[in-house]
Amino acid sequence: PEAWPERGEIEMTNANMRYRPELPMVLKDSSIDIHGGEKLVIVGRTGAGKSSLATAIYRLAELSWGQIIIDGLNIKHVPLPMLCSIISIVSQDTALFQVMIQSNMDPFGEYTDVELWNVLHQVCIKDNSIV
Repeated sequence: PEAWPERGEIEMTNANMRYRPELPMVLKDSSIDIHGGEKLVIVGRTGAGKSSLATAIYRLAELSWGQIIIDGLNIKHVPLPMLCSIISIVSQDTALFQVMIQSNMDPFGEYTDVELWNVLHQVCIKDNSIV
């Protein structure tokens, strides 16, 4: 749909996923609800499934069972280019561009310096950064 998504709600229900048929499940009966506009940080030990969750949402690997719904539409029916254009995930191995931190944090200039400083303070890196 042209106006999709409207709210940005993501509902993953009973998702099971493996990278190849002979490999074990990396997601097992996984469910999560993310409300539209909500920012979510996923942390965990190595092998806990953080990257696998992102892989499932981006449909880089198909679910063996279960579903992922964004605003009422099962993502298996969404063309991959469209799906990738509406989802933003910041990886643990994110490459920053060699520009000011301000440009990395706010590439479209939507926030004030005060708002950016507040974010840096909230994530405990304000004193180590130059905006």
